[in-house]
Amino acid sequence: MGGFLEEGETGFEACRRESKEELGVATQTEVNAIAAGLEYVAATDPDWVVLGRFRVMSNRGGGHQTICLNMNAVQLPPQVAARHGYKGAGWGGGSDAGNPDAGNADGEAQELFQLGVTEAREALMAGMFKEIKWTASLSISLLYLQEKGVIS
Repeated sequence: MGGFLEEGETGFEACRRESKEELGVATQTEVNAIAAGLEYVAATDPDWVVLGRFRVMSNRGGGHQTICLNMNAVQLPPQVAARHGYKGAGWGGGSDAGNPDAGNADGEAQELFQLGVTEAREALMAGMFKEIKWTASLSISLLYLQEKGVIS
């Protein structure tokens, strides 16, 4: 998933927002804070890892890509999702927010599926990701998880 920065937003803030808009997920830490009625501070959330900020299309006036990894993603609780207008694949303020036929807040067609580590590696090697930025994001994430001993 991905998107553009909104006014005054950092790459990390955009990662958090887009994960809710397009996937309807947050970190377990955020969901726990919401459930307990506590203030959630994203900057201290141990479930989020910022893997880097990289230049994209530098010779064509492109911008930057921030790669973030949610180490403990969970679906937003129904009451939180409903409060924010979540209607399926995402809840945020995209161009088609409020359009029940759009499929998600951004009006983007979504097909969510999960890949295991072996399947993800096979998909990478088979060139199944259509843009290099998504290939790089998954590759860097897998390298990070391997380095930390989460996967082998």
